Amino acid sequence: MRYLVFASLLAIMVVTAGCSGSAQPTYTPPPTYTPYPTYTPAIVTGAIWLCRHVVQPGDTVEALAAYYNTTARAIMQENNLRTVDDLIIGDVIHIPVGSMGCPPTPTPSKTYVPPSPTPTQAAARPTTGPTLQQEDCFPWDTANTFLGQTVCIGGWVVSSEEVAGSVYLYFGTPPESNFRVVIPADARGNFSGNPIQTYSGHHILVRGLVESQSSAPLIRLRSTANVRVLE
Repeated sequence: MRYLVFASLLAIMVVTAGCSGSAQPTYTPPPTYTPYPTYTPAIVTGAIWLCRHVVQPGDTVEALAAYYNTTARAIMQENNLRTVDDLIIGDVIHIPVGSMGCPPTPTPSKTYVPPSPTPTQAAARPTTGPTLQQEDCFPWDTANTFLGQTVCIGGWVVSSEEVAGSVYLYFGTPPESNFRVVIPADARGNFSGNPIQTYSGHHILVRGLVESQSSAPLIRLRSTANVRVLE
């Protein structure tokens, strides 16, 4: 009997010792929750509006950039200006701005005084064409809207050249894509003096049929009766 009791106690001690010596499971906490990053919408940069501006006396790229709240570089890139000195009075440029809508056209900072003509230019100025009135004429940059019509177009002649006896008077830059007046070689005899000296650098009015040549509008001028020098 004593033997059985002793054996039972011994068995209980062995089982207890085995349980106390076994490794306990290691507690592993759940992974820490990492929230998704907050969505930040992209910021729209660059011009979203173009303002039409006619270059006025005294305009500079820097002054226009300050007035329209943009940069001189943006204006130059939009209008293919190589330098800040490429602005020409009367030219139409487009100014990129960062908001919809355009401010009113700024007041010219000074009055343009055209240079006095040389004696040769003064003598060559035509005296005919008094019927052409500026209020009846359209700006040169609108000539494309009058293709196939006979109208009066006005503007400053900014450059000119002679090609195969014909004279080309250009009203914008680059000349290849802007309005021009062509005096054909066979009509040169109707003009006294050299038309390039007579009209280049002056504000003129020209009446005629608006045609298209190489995607650019033009008027063929064959008589001094259809041209008038304003300044």
